[in-house]
Formats: sequence, C-alpha cells, structure tokens
Amino acid sequence: IGLSLLNLIPVLGQIIYITLMFKFAFGATKDATLKSFAKAAIIKLVLAAILVTVALILFWPEITSVVEKVVEALK
Repeated sequence: IGLSLLNLIPVLGQIIYITLMFKFAFGATKDATLKSFAKAAIIKLVLAAILVTVALILFWPEITSVVEKVVEALK
C-alpha cells in the first residue's frame, strides 16, 4: 500500500515511484514477489503511456478545437 500511496504525491511522488520500481525490478531486492510486482508496474506504466500518446494523436484536432472555443468564450 505504501508504494501505491507514494503515487499520490504530485510530480515528485511519481518520479520516486518509477525510480523504486526500476530499482526493485532489476536488482535491489531478493524478494521475488516484490520483483514481480515492480515488473508488472513498469509494464502497466509503459502501456498507459502508449495509450495516452495514441489517444492524443487521434483526438488532437478535437482537443484543440475545444480549447479554442473555451479561450474564445473567456474573452
């Protein structure tokens, strides 16, 4: 639970979380369960980054048009 709660801290928490996951996955612990958890967490992070990138590429025109409408409405 502690590692998951670390993710709630903005910016610095995510950096520490990713660093610890790489540390646990590739050497710093002999606990097989923690190594497996860390490897699964890294895979999940990579998949999420890929999905977000694909979504941004696919929906970029819609995103920009909504932002332009909001900016115009605020003027």
